[in-house]
Amino acid sequence: MKITVRNLGVLDQADIDLKPLTVLVGPNNAGKTWLAYTIASVLGPYGWGQYTSAYLSGKVQDSYLLLDEAIDRVLEGGDAHVNLLQFLDQYGETYVNNVAAFAKVWMRDYLRTALVNFENLEVHIRLEEAKEEARKAILQYSLDRKFGVGRGKRSPLLNVLKEAGKPDLYIYTSAEGNKVQQSPRRAIKEFLATNTFEVFRRALFSDKPIFPTERTTYITYPFDIEEAEPEEVLTDARPLNQRRVRILSGPISTFLSMIHTTYQMSLLEKKEREEEGSHDKTIGAYIHFSRVLEDIIGGDILFSNPEPGTLREIIFQAKNSVALEIPIASSMVKELSSLVLYLRYLSEPGDWLIIDEPEMNLHPEAQAKIIEFLAILANSGLRVLFTTHSPYMLDHLENLMKAAEYVEEDQKAIAQEFFLQRPDAFISQEHVSVYLVDNKKTENILEDGKINWGTFGDVTDRVAKIHYQL
Repeated sequence: MKITVRNLGVLDQADIDLKPLTVLVGPNNAGKTWLAYTIASVLGPYGWGQYTSAYLSGKVQDSYLLLDEAIDRVLEGGDAHVNLLQFLDQYGETYVNNVAAFAKVWMRDYLRTALVNFENLEVHIRLEEAKEEARKAILQYSLDRKFGVGRGKRSPLLNVLKEAGKPDLYIYTSAEGNKVQQSPRRAIKEFLATNTFEVFRRALFSDKPIFPTERTTYITYPFDIEEAEPEEVLTDARPLNQRRVRILSGPISTFLSMIHTTYQMSLLEKKEREEEGSHDKTIGAYIHFSRVLEDIIGGDILFSNPEPGTLREIIFQAKNSVALEIPIASSMVKELSSLVLYLRYLSEPGDWLIIDEPEMNLHPEAQAKIIEFLAILANSGLRVLFTTHSPYMLDHLENLMKAAEYVEEDQKAIAQEFFLQRPDAFISQEHVSVYLVDNKKTENILEDGKINWGTFGDVTDRVAKIHYQL
């Protein structure tokens, strides 16, 4: 999937080819984080939700003939169907770019800034390479929802059904006597469009868990306090300059909501997740990866009580040592514990992780382990986009791409020289993209397995020059 972003803060233009592992490097204040967050918001649930609301309320005048015809058939005869693969072929790229075009309306609120104007923001998405994967995801998706269940009704007014392995989304009445014709067109449109767009959100956008640099602070957030849910911090409609309390930005709110979800999971829900992992090899692998990450951290990430409540805390149980509450654990534990929780309890195939500076607070050896770990995730069906200032991670990423060129038997022997000793950390160059974000633009700096990270090397050369002059 290729994305072009124009007029985003200090960035005039950014052209990104998103791969399973995408890396943004460059100096401070060059726009790396804003670019990563913009991609996350446009391609994630936030952008989908904003666009869907605007579409249903008439704030955008976009038209999808297949949906309009299905609505007419429901109102006339009580049932209809939409071929979602046909919708993808006819409207897929149009739909995602309609979502992207609406970003300039909500980006200011998403980033929680009253000082920056996004009126000239442009985001364009090209789906050519992603369409086949989207087709597979659409076919795999299943959905069964009801509309119009109310007091005195024995059955819903309408059902929507999408079976796994089939392309059609069916909308039908479930009982005789339901007068769907008397329902407002807007209500039918909302039901049908929301469910159709939901399939496309899962197929094209998926979830975008965000790990902002502030994660080391917010992992210590007291999740049991009786306040609004973290996702509700975005609902204050007052102008930003009229709010007495600063509302959290979208990336931080998304992060808090994710951790809050794991914090509120019951023992039964955790057992159900483990059971899912025992039947689904991919989910089982993600749960296993959470333990691999705990090995890097040097201990286990646990909850103090099996059930959520006012006394529940996130605990770090160091190997052969005492247990510590997260607020007093090391900075590395704070840095990586949220990723452990996500992988163990929430991760799903196709998720796209947005991580701002995963090397924060990590020793160089741990940084080398983390780039191996992120490559493992990218090889497993998760996707990763991260920003970094670490030459260790980029240098070692070159090693991982070079090792991937060897035949499988040789990879097993080579793996013993690597930090995690896992050949599944070796990643093909075709699955990696690396961009320098600087001078108001992006530049592809990965070619023939080499990463031209002069942004770091120039500083090293200058430090050495000063040393020799002294």
